[in-house]
Amino acid sequence: MTEVKIDERRLVDLAVRLVSVPSFTGSEEPIAHVMHDVLSELGLQVQWQQIEDGRANVLGTWAGSGEGPTLMFNGHLDTSYSGREPLLQDIPGFQPAGFERDGRIYGLGISNMKGALAAYVEAIRALQDAGASLRGDVLVAAVAGEIEKT
Repeated sequence: MTEVKIDERRLVDLAVRLVSVPSFTGSEEPIAHVMHDVLSELGLQVQWQQIEDGRANVLGTWAGSGEGPTLMFNGHLDTSYSGREPLLQDIPGFQPAGFERDGRIYGLGISNMKGALAAYVEAIRALQDAGASLRGDVLVAAVAGEIEKT
């Protein structure tokens, strides 16, 4: 296996892409489609779980040899706000329109949990690029809703 390197540009681009998809609680399906496509592009075995109208979970599994435990990365797809709230309307960093400035990523959901979802994907990409082989599976669970509002 070669050295494992995170591609910062890929990571930032994906994070900005995810932040730019509106996904207020109850309307996560559009971002679930994005995650489905991203995980499929990585060659993961992808499962779609329709929760209800407008809501879905996406599970992607990178299979190991079966000789080790499974590691799950879990992140919710929804945001607590839509960006249309009067308090947030004029604050660019709290809109579903991601951007990078001065080495930071701004946008609704970047810190809860769209940034984490992008990091999970890039970690898998980096391991794949390095030719890693796994004993156990890695499961990425991109899920609808978080407990406070679902």
